[in-house]
Amino acid sequence: MWRNWRANPNASAARDRGEGAFAYMAVLLLVAGIVGALFLTGVGGTVAGGMQAAVCKVFHAAGLVKQCAPVAMPPSRPGRPIADPDEPTHACTIRNERRYLEETVTIPVRYVDVRTNSRGTIVLTEKVQPDGTRVWEVEDFTWGEGAVATPTIRKSTIDADAPGGPAESKGPDFGAWAGVSITNGKIYSFTNEKEARDFFNMLKDHRIGNPVKFSLRTNPLTGWAVWGAGKLPWVGDDIDRFMGGSEPDRKPSAEYLEGGLTAGFNGDLPLGDIVSAPFKGRGWLVNGQRKDTKSGNTTIYFQDRAEGELAVQIDMTSIWNRLPKGLRERASKGIDDALDAAIGAIEEQLKGEYGRDVMMSPDQRDEIKKSISANPDVGINVKGRIGVRYELTLDKNGNPVGFKKIDHKQLIFYLRGGAKKGGTVGDERVTGGGNAQWSWVANRWETEKTLDLKNPDDRQAAERFFGSNPGDFIAKSVNPFTRWSGRGGLDDYFANGGGTMARYTFDTDADSLKGTVNGERSTTTPKDDTKSKKSKRKYGLLEIGDEDETNTLASAEYYKPGQGWVKWSRCTG
Repeated sequence: MWRNWRANPNASAARDRGEGAFAYMAVLLLVAGIVGALFLTGVGGTVAGGMQAAVCKVFHAAGLVKQCAPVAMPPSRPGRPIADPDEPTHACTIRNERRYLEETVTIPVRYVDVRTNSRGTIVLTEKVQPDGTRVWEVEDFTWGEGAVATPTIRKSTIDADAPGGPAESKGPDFGAWAGVSITNGKIYSFTNEKEARDFFNMLKDHRIGNPVKFSLRTNPLTGWAVWGAGKLPWVGDDIDRFMGGSEPDRKPSAEYLEGGLTAGFNGDLPLGDIVSAPFKGRGWLVNGQRKDTKSGNTTIYFQDRAEGELAVQIDMTSIWNRLPKGLRERASKGIDDALDAAIGAIEEQLKGEYGRDVMMSPDQRDEIKKSISANPDVGINVKGRIGVRYELTLDKNGNPVGFKKIDHKQLIFYLRGGAKKGGTVGDERVTGGGNAQWSWVANRWETEKTLDLKNPDDRQAAERFFGSNPGDFIAKSVNPFTRWSGRGGLDDYFANGGGTMARYTFDTDADSLKGTVNGERSTTTPKDDTKSKKSKRKYGLLEIGDEDETNTLASAEYYKPGQGWVKWSRCTG
């Protein structure tokens, strides 16, 4: 499957997971908060079942379990020709599964912070062709970002005359960053689901199976060194394969490269002694080009997209002593049972990899429980995504043959559990933690508007908006600096029956695992006779996130002039 791949890839993947001590610690850190949330909220069986499935996925991401129960796939549909001239002629997506690993490194310098971010993503997409047959695509892409960030400043006030002694009143955190990003990706096509899924799973293990190797290979600060090592004579191929950089022997059906501007912000708003509202957001303005290796077509595109998160987070440690004794006992028992199960899973994993028993003594288990049960938190997180993409497709001779506008929106409500632990050295405080999120209610919506530029009516309409030569098409259809020069008027053309329109609703199932190590430096300045102002420069030294997301088609419609939106049976059956 892989170029110069001599070893067993499954054995290599298991070995990679065995090296991920970070993943083991992250699971131990977060499991207390998750199970504490279960026992404290008294959730019912349906929600608990969903949590069980989500926790299984998180354990799978950390390498503690080999497999979770698969999600049922919809039945196949026989092929059929398109009979309605208003029905779109492109393939429709009925399901996609994605797994990504993302890491962020922030380095403070004198006046600003340097921020780098990289993400590796593997996607399996199932589509229905115009004749009703199914095809599968596996997408493999990696992005890297480099940015300059403002130091995150948190201001708080210390009241020296407080009745219980000096007390700190926390203020809000806030920071922002801006930079550039670049992404390269490849797409592989299949007509057999098993072959596609096997390829998808191999890519996941090879590309993102180990967070340490992934971070070294993809981060802009270290990626150049790993790339160079992979070019060394005699040993370069082995290094490249070991680090997850080697390419499969299969030829991609399409390749793309894109880049542009990126920016974001994050912060934390205290809402009292036990509740806080962390928030963050980021966006991209990206130009790219995709080359279809089979047809020779080239698609030039521009997209802008953004995502934001807002959470309500409860510090369970602060309210622990306020709970009734019986409730505390229930939660403590749940946390202890969960930690015993997690430690047992780790021992079994190590035994399978090293061939001998690895057992902790009762005293060692008690010590771990005391450390990990500190500072658990639970909460709800809301994530939203929005974006628009404009595509102009040229044939191998450079003639425009198609134009498409794609709008997408997504809203995910997560349940969240986590834990953290930290210590202070001088005026530096270092905190490590982990959290898990699993989707509670989540959907994705997409709308596609398509012009067939080989159709005389669509071509005439496009020339009316974009001009009559390829240069004008590119300048006005996908150039970000001419966004409003013609594209906006196309919406009226589609609404009046021009081109074709389709819209989809997807049910989303998502869960994530994240680990962080943060540093914080404090300085204190006098404010008045009784109070002083304490400023904390906070910087994220390292953050690694692992997320699984599946979008399954719930409904599909296309626009029929005179009738409005009608069911798209080819997609929905």
